[in-house]
Amino acid sequence: MQQASFDNNTICAISSPPGTGGVALIRVSGENAINICGGLVNKPLKDAEGYSTRFCTLSYKEKILDDVVVTIFKNPHSFTGEDVVEITCHGSEYVQKQILEALIDRGCTM
Repeated sequence: MQQASFDNNTICAISSPPGTGGVALIRVSGENAINICGGLVNKPLKDAEGYSTRFCTLSYKEKILDDVVVTIFKNPHSFTGEDVVEITCHGSEYVQKQILEALIDRGCTM
């Protein structure tokens, strides 16, 4: 039996139920979560305290994607034991897809 291989990828996924709702939640977890997300929002995340939130504008390639609430959970006190960033965005499937594509383009893995 082959043993699973784990690495230090930073992962992202939509964490809210499928379909269109008022808001959606995208989680980013891993060693580079804060740096990756920090490069997409207009407020610094690097020195943010754990269990803190920030209202930010999220943009990518000079295009505003959405106004979001970003919540920071620092390791080891998170759901995964790693740094976690939760992005609460508008529930549009288009907006969710655009944010995921930006995260993947900056180094996240689905």
